[in-house]
Amino acid sequence: PLSYASWLFYVMILVTKIAVIFESGLIESLSAKNHFGPQLLKVTIACASFVFLLLVEGHNWTKRGTPRYSYVTSVCAKTGIEIFDSVAFLSILMEGPKSLSEPFKDVY
Repeated sequence: PLSYASWLFYVMILVTKIAVIFESGLIESLSAKNHFGPQLLKVTIACASFVFLLLVEGHNWTKRGTPRYSYVTSVCAKTGIEIFDSVAFLSILMEGPKSLSEPFKDVY
């Protein structure tokens, strides 16, 4: 029953972390030559889909073959893909011109 609350809490923390990363200017200081470069940042954000998979599948106690089990499994797959898409869009912001991220500074 607390899986929804835990996921909501996790998403709020994740969005806050992403906002802090983009607001603090960390993106400009990352270099592809370093071990902890932009690629590792993208991989770290993409790991949120695995955490979502573990949270939802961990609370799926129905038997295989039931409609609820199929629904939960499909939600895991679709949401995981959506999180990977959001990482792709964030990478556009990270690698694009610096003026591309300027309009978003007023949001936070």
